[in-house]
Amino acid sequence: VFAIFVAYGLPALMSLLSGSVVILSDKGVNSNKRVGLGWAIRFWAWEEIAFFSLDDDMIGGRNYRILRAHDAHGDLLVSVVLGQEPTEQEIERCLQAHGKPLHDAGSVSRR
Repeated sequence: VFAIFVAYGLPALMSLLSGSVVILSDKGVNSNKRVGLGWAIRFWAWEEIAFFSLDDDMIGGRNYRILRAHDAHGDLLVSVVLGQEPTEQEIERCLQAHGKPLHDAGSVSRR
């Protein structure tokens, strides 16, 4: 019964989710993105991430908050489009718990 759920039920439940799910865990940042009928899964360990930046960007005529993870050279690892939550203070607290600073996007050169 469990195998049937994993084979049929789990993909059906995941199809109800938005196009991308980002998880901040004790190990790092996991990004699960819908691609066609499947999912592309990417992972960055906290050791790979030097810092984050947060700024606003216009996408499709709408303004969105973008959280970006950068490596030690300042190169962009991943960008995450955020909704109204979490707040900037909540993001900063989470990143500080993992020893990662949140830089002003204006001070980061994009590569």
